[in-house]
Amino acid sequence: MKNVALIEARYNSTRLKGKILLNLNKRYKTIDFVIQNLLASNSFNKKNIKILTSKNKSDNKITNYLKTKYDLEIFKGPEENVYMRIYNFVKRRNIKNILRVTSDNPLVDPDIIDNLVNKFEKKRVDYMSLRTMEHSTNWNEKSDFPEGVSLEIFKKKIFLKFKSLINRKNQSYPTWYFYSQKNNIKREKLKYFNIYKKINKKMRVTLDTKKDYIFLKKIIKFFNLQPGKNNLKKIIKNQSIKKISLININKKKKIAHRIINS
Repeated sequence: MKNVALIEARYNSTRLKGKILLNLNKRYKTIDFVIQNLLASNSFNKKNIKILTSKNKSDNKITNYLKTKYDLEIFKGPEENVYMRIYNFVKRRNIKNILRVTSDNPLVDPDIIDNLVNKFEKKRVDYMSLRTMEHSTNWNEKSDFPEGVSLEIFKKKIFLKFKSLINRKNQSYPTWYFYSQKNNIKREKLKYFNIYKKINKKMRVTLDTKKDYIFLKKIIKFFNLQPGKNNLKKIIKNQSIKKISLININKKKKIAHRIINS
């Protein structure tokens, strides 16, 4: 298998418990948007999309829900040690590249997913990201996309080499060493393209807090967004509408390099 998309999902989120099973509209939950946006891409299907959750009993709520709707492989690993959760899944599998997807970013759309995969393969780099570079003092390059439009793709063989460097501080940031230190890793950010050049960078569409949840429900209802339907394009085409604010700021957001280096 050349490329695999790994969706990290757990129920016991620190700031908003059960957030990925919250309904963003009458029909779909957060996790539905994430999965169906991947399925709508040209790069991924039910064979190479995997759910990585934990062995905690609370995550049975996630697996029980997904089993009723999707024919996807579900793997259970450590709850807190996200690196080992990924490591244990991929280490003996014939996988070349890993797309890391977090289940609290419901509006990453299929065109961005395909563009990232295509650019990663064309550039022949080790790591490519939309946003994570801003979380490191050693790769402090500005992102072209707003918070919540976040994806990372990287080579499995290099990811596996980080095992001896993982500890309690960095275990929740499994790709940390791709961009945190000066090394020989070839890395690039994904630059905005086509209509995405018009995106409002101040917009925040991730789901961490109750305030985020209220905001996401508000814009999903206003723009009638549906999973797998290029949601960001629809927002961009209509972002000049003055009836709704697209700005959602969270001053207390977690920054990886501050936590790890504290």
